Amino acid sequence: MTAREVMDAMPDGKKRAYTSILSVLQSMERKELVDHKTEAKANRYRAVAVRNKVIGNLMQTMVKNVFGGNPSAVMQSLLTETEVGEDDLKEMGRLLRHYKKNKPSDKGK
Repeated sequence: MTAREVMDAMPDGKKRAYTSILSVLQSMERKELVDHKTEAKANRYRAVAVRNKVIGNLMQTMVKNVFGGNPSAVMQSLLTETEVGEDDLKEMGRLLRHYKKNKPSDKGK
């Protein structure tokens, strides 16, 4: 997407300056999260980072810095501060059961 396309696609409807969007994209490029190709007079940006890696790093930082390293506090906040439907709760339960069954063993530590 071009910076203009990114600006137009922002889901929250807030007005943002074109230069603000462009600055964020340039910062993301320096961090190797996106790259660009020049088309006509505009740069077209695309994601290059692997989503799971970015989310993993973000979650680790958030759990440490916002929730004091306590993953259950993240879950508590999610459940109390967002609308969690019955289907979401079932999926969370399934994910927890799967994790518990398949997590690496703590033996030998």
